[in-house]
Amino acid sequence: MPVNGNERTYNILITGCNGYIGRLCYGALRQNTSFRLILTDRIVGTDSHNRFGIEHVDNTKDYSIPETDVHVIDLVNEKKKLGELFEKYKIDLVIHLASALENNTIEVIKSNEVINDNVLDLCDKYKSHCIAASSIRMFYGNCITHPIISKIFRRNQDVQCPENERLNSETVLCNNEKTIQLFSKEGWQEALVYVQTKEQLERLCRQISSSNPSITLVAVRFGWCSVKSPYEIERESATDDSCTQTSIILHPDDLQTFVQRLVQCIIEKTILGFHVYTCISENKQRWASLHREKEELDWTPQHLC
Repeated sequence: MPVNGNERTYNILITGCNGYIGRLCYGALRQNTSFRLILTDRIVGTDSHNRFGIEHVDNTKDYSIPETDVHVIDLVNEKKKLGELFEKYKIDLVIHLASALENNTIEVIKSNEVINDNVLDLCDKYKSHCIAASSIRMFYGNCITHPIISKIFRRNQDVQCPENERLNSETVLCNNEKTIQLFSKEGWQEALVYVQTKEQLERLCRQISSSNPSITLVAVRFGWCSVKSPYEIERESATDDSCTQTSIILHPDDLQTFVQRLVQCIIEKTILGFHVYTCISENKQRWASLHREKEELDWTPQHLC
């Protein structure tokens, strides 16, 4: 349906389209006839039938994607090629999801910073609004610069505090060296890199918004998007109020509802400037059940435990 009865077409670019959240965002917006979706990723997978892998995010739904709408671009090294998309399509809104989470290396941090710089610089240049994917991990703070110890980070048996040093979920730990020891074990290096790059992304959004008031930039701290069935999520949420993964889980249906509403708000200009939103399927207040508009979108949980 056209937004607000406006017959114009809005060109929306999704970076990182081949990832799980990218596929969900495409599925959430594809049926709106007012939207032209332009997709990009470094790798766009195809199946044995030479269909774009993005089409199969949900086994019960299948849809074709025009090949001309998918562009393979290395966002680190091909900024010029990305800029040509902005120029050709006059991008109205970017949903920026592209990010690396392979290894804890300086190269990964630098690559993500370059990706963020390239995408947001073009948003600034072409006055394109942007929804940038941050992470719920930002709620807990950077584990190195302003560490917060929470049970969410101790759910893995490899990360344990000595009994006499147990901290509650709100405790701020000032001993950075001890914090680094706790979080630097194998399996947690990726999280440290991820949080650092998301911090840089949020700072960059805020910086550009302050210098270019004509565009809206929203950093969305997505929860962990689960591939479990709705029944499994509901069952676990009903029996588990501890600060485990189910407490900050994001059901795909809730993500799609949130993205649909947020895109509409940006296009209708009911939100302006820089914002940070948290998107989770918290069992006491599901995003899918929200009815009010700006007031509800502004809602950010202060306590997850």
